[in-house]
Amino acid sequence: MRVKPTLWIMPASFFVALVLALWPLPDLLALWRPDWVALVLLYWALAPGRGLGPVLPWSIGVLVDVQTGMRLGLHALGFCLIVAMAEIMHRRLKVFSLWQTGMAVAILLMVLRLVVWLGSSLGTHAGAHAIDVLPVFSGALVWPLVVVLLRQVEGMSR
Repeated sequence: MRVKPTLWIMPASFFVALVLALWPLPDLLALWRPDWVALVLLYWALAPGRGLGPVLPWSIGVLVDVQTGMRLGLHALGFCLIVAMAEIMHRRLKVFSLWQTGMAVAILLMVLRLVVWLGSSLGTHAGAHAIDVLPVFSGALVWPLVVVLLRQVEGMSR
């Protein structure tokens, strides 16, 4: 039995996103590192004909929590929330350009940062810093690149 090549695109894209999230960067660039995993999740949530459901974002979120050393379930909750919000807004976002969709993605990434920050600061006196939103801006800027690359990979495999 031959497996369709398109079945490997989604897991491969998540693997690449997890590698990019772990890739060592200089301190200044690490402040601007976009949340690659969230961007790939949002791409697949907004891709036509795909419904992710809660299991995939939750599983990947737990994996990110383990890989980053965060409290277990923070990214899982945040990923489930932003994927659900993206799937609700999917029809409205279809008519927007890539840059306009990037602004909606920035809002979703900000929601993710807020959920992770609130969950990680429970029981501590850690405050939020303005620098914590830099990955949101860089995520909005690289969103068109992520969409174009994943669409090309999808198109080549058909």
